[in-house]
Amino acid sequence: AGAGALKAGDCIIDVASKEYSKVLDFKKLQEAGVDIYEMKFPGAAVHAKMARGAIVRYAAEQQVTDPEQLKGFRGAKGDWRFEGESTDKKTGFRVFTFQRSSSSSSSSGPAAKKRKKT
Repeated sequence: AGAGALKAGDCIIDVASKEYSKVLDFKKLQEAGVDIYEMKFPGAAVHAKMARGAIVRYAAEQQVTDPEQLKGFRGAKGDWRFEGESTDKKTGFRVFTFQRSSSSSSSSGPAAKKRKKT
């Protein structure tokens, strides 16, 4: 994928999994002056997947026009918080890291009910 209609000063917010992010030629986009932001949701893959979808919904509903506005993302149930910003030394991407609150990590959901009792 090339830069297409994107121009210097535009940005891409990468919330895709690593597997799907590979379809974009980020290097070419960066050469065109496009800023790349990567959203990181450490922890269990199932929670990260839900958070990626929720942040896209948040961006649409809040009509986000500046990546800085994404720092206000809290998740569908208020279970995520912005942790910090960094720059990936290898890719040059700006990275926003979100942490799931400890109260959300309890195992009281449906998965917990499926466990066998010993």
